[in-house]
Amino acid sequence: MQIENIKVVFDNQKSSDLEARLGEDQYIVAVQDPQNRRSTKKFLIPLFYYDGYEWEKIDTNSLGERIFIASSPQILEADFSFDEFIKITHLKTNTKWTNDKKYNLDNSLTKYITHIDNKNNHLYEESIIDIVKGRLEIDRHLFYPNRNFYNLVQDIYVKQSKRFFIESEEGVIMGPFTGLQTNPEDKSIRVSGGIRHEIEVFDLPDYAFLELQTDLKGPKRKVIKSYTDIEIYVKDRLDFLTREELFDWVNTQLSDKDKLESVRELWDTITSNSKVGNVSSRFKRLENLFENTQNSYDGMESLIQTLANNEYFTSSLGELPRKKIEMEKALYDLKNLKKLEEKEIQKLDEALENQKAELEKFISYEESKREELRKEREELIEREIKEGQQKLEWIQSELEQKGEQLEVYQLHQKKAEIAQEIESLRTDKNEIQQSIELLKKDFIDTQQQTGRLLHDLVKTKTHFDLITARTEVEASEGVTRPKRFTVEGEKVKDLKELVNLTHQAFQQSGRQYSEHFIANLLISTHQNNLTLFWGLPGTGKTTLCRMLMQMLAPTERQLQIPVARGWTSQKDLVGFANPISKRFHRSASGLYDLLKQLDGEFKEEWYWDTPYAYTLLDEANLSPLEHYWAMFYNHADSVVNNKDGLVLQLGNGEEIHYANNLRFLGTINMDRTTEDLSPRMLDRANIIRLDLPSNMQLSPINDYQGEPLSITMQQILQFFNLQDFKTVTGGQTVKFNDIEVEDKFNYVVKQLSKIGVQISPRVKMSIISYCNVAQSVMAEQFRPLDYCIAQRLLTKIDVQGSHAVHTLRNLLDFINDFALKDSRASQILSKIIEKGEREGYSHNYFNYFMLDR
Repeated sequence: MQIENIKVVFDNQKSSDLEARLGEDQYIVAVQDPQNRRSTKKFLIPLFYYDGYEWEKIDTNSLGERIFIASSPQILEADFSFDEFIKITHLKTNTKWTNDKKYNLDNSLTKYITHIDNKNNHLYEESIIDIVKGRLEIDRHLFYPNRNFYNLVQDIYVKQSKRFFIESEEGVIMGPFTGLQTNPEDKSIRVSGGIRHEIEVFDLPDYAFLELQTDLKGPKRKVIKSYTDIEIYVKDRLDFLTREELFDWVNTQLSDKDKLESVRELWDTITSNSKVGNVSSRFKRLENLFENTQNSYDGMESLIQTLANNEYFTSSLGELPRKKIEMEKALYDLKNLKKLEEKEIQKLDEALENQKAELEKFISYEESKREELRKEREELIEREIKEGQQKLEWIQSELEQKGEQLEVYQLHQKKAEIAQEIESLRTDKNEIQQSIELLKKDFIDTQQQTGRLLHDLVKTKTHFDLITARTEVEASEGVTRPKRFTVEGEKVKDLKELVNLTHQAFQQSGRQYSEHFIANLLISTHQNNLTLFWGLPGTGKTTLCRMLMQMLAPTERQLQIPVARGWTSQKDLVGFANPISKRFHRSASGLYDLLKQLDGEFKEEWYWDTPYAYTLLDEANLSPLEHYWAMFYNHADSVVNNKDGLVLQLGNGEEIHYANNLRFLGTINMDRTTEDLSPRMLDRANIIRLDLPSNMQLSPINDYQGEPLSITMQQILQFFNLQDFKTVTGGQTVKFNDIEVEDKFNYVVKQLSKIGVQISPRVKMSIISYCNVAQSVMAEQFRPLDYCIAQRLLTKIDVQGSHAVHTLRNLLDFINDFALKDSRASQILSKIIEKGEREGYSHNYFNYFMLDR
């Protein structure tokens, strides 16, 4: 029966009653808790109680779902397997209940404590015995347990020589068996059936065995109380001899007087022997072996070898020509082979006819289903059209009513505005008339003076242009020609070499970062148009960004812009177009000049062999990024696939065209002087958190003093698998290269969705591209996913309430299973949970950006 169907419940109301009910003959059966693998605290999971005669179901409300073991973890780990049944013969009541939240997630406190001396894993021969599912090959004494049972049988029943029963694929229960040895290649186990060379077959009713599951992932187990309890259900006994043992037995039954003149007469000799024929089960197996061609040949040859000591048989073989024997064997095999082929052909013909019939049925079924679906689809479309028409008529009616009301309201508003404007114009007219009279008087004097000044200015300009050699157009417009940059020195071969050279450069400049952090820095910076660096003051955000730019590009292609409070639009970052003068006024940031350089390179088609350009927005969130960086915001996901490149509209018809070879870095702080980042900005940017270094240096760290690395735009597109200038036909599908990484990513997304954090397709595609590139330079399998979780997913956590704690802790345990020594995602998520659980104004508030506030 199944354990949940047991009516009798083991209930312990008093400690004295409990101690009296436990001993060597009355005990609790339990298994190890899987949590023991990564915890110093040890627990057992109680399964059921055995009173010496019957099973009883455990009352988990009174006993607890887990029992704490007061013993050293090494003893428990070494002596017992996680799937092995453990016998508890005594429990000691724990007067001091545990307050350990990690092992009390569902608030069911541990109620009992026991010791190593009061339990053991020795369930006696006449106690609990397992029934294991699988396939048994009697001829070879091989057992193939189902996939979930192999390790269980190997670790417990083979190594400890314990007896068990087997349930065949047809549901037949046989036994008992003892495991002799295992074969890891084909997952088989050689078994023994005892000295009697036979096994018993049982017809067990449901109440004779117990079916249970030790944990959610483990296999379903069937156990019986003892061998003596099921002896009454034996319905048959099967011969348990291997093929070799069977022929050995035949040899002992044949006497020296039996005449064996040829191999062909061997079977006649065996069938005429009464000692062999009387044992019907073994005689049937011999007959089956001889009917099969391959088994017949091998079996007779094996039998001939075993009969080598038979004096009469040996002399008979010596008298027969060897060639005749071989010809008879070959002829016999060919005849049997022909019969087998004829049978196989007949079976194939029958199978083909059956498949044809099934195919015709399937085609007919598919056609009927298609017709039904077509009719349903047409009815659904017609119904939706009718509903849509009704909704459209209702909306049109509403719009007409709203339009009439809005038109009346607008007329009144317009009338009031016109009256106010007329009054204002009258006032302006009087003031203008007075000004005109004064201007007329001044104009006559000014016109005379202007003539004289203009004459002098023409002379001066002529001399100035002659000396400076400036053209009329260049002097009036202030246009500078673009400079062509070429990459000097030996070029970097691949991404791995780029990471290595950058890592060495940082070390020489006094920055001790891990190599996988440098790889993350390079991939994040180039796969995203904007990368933000966040941390407390003094963590080296600005210095890190400035050094990275110095390593990757020449000075003319680096720009550091200190963002000021109050920036509201592109005029503060780039400049603005004056509609009156028809000129563009640059801002003081210098970004306009860099953009004009990139525009010139694009028009001259120089960009392919030039380095990238980099701009650092220092203290980027002193003003809202969405406002002053808005002209670049829409290019965050853009790629260049045409001759126009990326286009920036500056006003007055002026446009900037560039090849998407500009990257922005930004440093941010989170305090009362700064602006929060919007969800749309979090969806587009990588956020790399920097912590205070453990070994703070008192002396300042110098900038990078070496030459920039020799790397072109063409190499960057290749190294980081960027999509610019790729010819793509149809929709492009981005997939994980590693299916295990994909499964773990999907699990993290599912957990975050439980607390309301939704992951957009943009973020998913960005993470897939990152992981596929990072696999080649990060040695640990889940290191790329760890960085993505820390920089793209945890940044979205903003949830209020105690319900989120359980989900976040499950997610933290899952990330810890990555087994990364310095996991960024684990460190950040631990701080988020710790901050949210802390008493105070932020209690039960979990937010990524609350860590440094």
